Amino acid sequence: MRPMAGLKEYHAILRYNTKKEINMKKNMGCVDRVLRALAAVAIVVLIVLKVFSGTLLIVLGILAAMFLITSAVGFCPLYVPLRISTIPKKKE
Repeated sequence: MRPMAGLKEYHAILRYNTKKEINMKKNMGCVDRVLRALAAVAIVVLIVLKVFSGTLLIVLGILAAMFLITSAVGFCPLYVPLRISTIPKKKE
């Protein structure tokens, strides 16, 4: 097994990962973003109408917030490990 990394090495790794993660490329196309925003709005409307309660209300509220944030930014972190991009490829 590899011995525990020193503090300086840990900070170097952390800085490298932080710089790497800041450069997020958009991986959501326009249709994907609009559908997520519409789904979020629909969930919020259902929450306001008190269709859901308890734990389901909290889970759906968090899901709606995530949908709104990812649709506004155009980047879905879940797509990265799955190597998915819904941006249409340009025709040459």
